[in-house]
Amino acid sequence: MKICITFKTPDAIEYALEEALPNEKPNYETDSWEPLSEDEQDVREGKLEEVKKFLQCYIKHGEVVTLEFDTDAKTATVFNVK
Repeated sequence: MKICITFKTPDAIEYALEEALPNEKPNYETDSWEPLSEDEQDVREGKLEEVKKFLQCYIKHGEVVTLEFDTDAKTATVFNVK
């Protein structure tokens, strides 16, 4: 059986990107977090733009994604944005 689900999650993408590319880095000497340097922040911003551009193929308006689950084949597919 195939089940198609469309999710509209306005903040999920931003939360996921923030978790994947945080704007802080660990300081193991003090066991705390510290802000990225200006150069590190520039690199982070470049990566964020690159990932957002890639995700545009699958996530409409930065918040809508459609998945198809096939329970027989035990697969999941993300549909491209139309």
